[in-house]
Amino acid sequence: SNLEYSVDKNTHTREVVLNGNAFFKVKKDSTLPKFLVHAHSITVSVVGTQFNVNARNPEVEVALTSGKVHVNWNSGNNESAQMLPGDLIKTDIGNREFNTSKMDTLMYSAWTKGYWSFRNTTLAEMGTLMQEYYGAEITFNNERNKNLRMTGVLPVSGLHDLVNVISQTLQVQIK
Repeated sequence: SNLEYSVDKNTHTREVVLNGNAFFKVKKDSTLPKFLVHAHSITVSVVGTQFNVNARNPEVEVALTSGKVHVNWNSGNNESAQMLPGDLIKTDIGNREFNTSKMDTLMYSAWTKGYWSFRNTTLAEMGTLMQEYYGAEITFNNERNKNLRMTGVLPVSGLHDLVNVISQTLQVQIK
């Protein structure tokens, strides 16, 4: 992940540009300037809250764990979305729209404490996380295994440990 910010203290906003994945905890303080996160084609406006932004690719995902945020397109579209805790927004670049759904807030904040929390999560979803976090190439020899589901709290200590726990729990061979 890459996070860029200005060291100029005289600005009227606190702005960062994110390419990658980051979890933010922004304290609500009326004496501080507005906080903005720019990620590819969107901007997240923050009052005081905790949220995760995954901008590893142009289809940005914003998960709100507490507080309230506004998500806006940077240009060419006036559509905006106001998020409440438990909301997940995925951008649809082709249609320039936001797809909103509900999510488990623990799934999107647990990694900041050194573990992943899976709740009825498919092996395909876990594979996507392993690709994003560890750069692992994930392929399935048996397509049915993609739909295997797991609930549990796993340490994020390393790919090898994670693969061992998933393999033993779901009783599948992972190489």
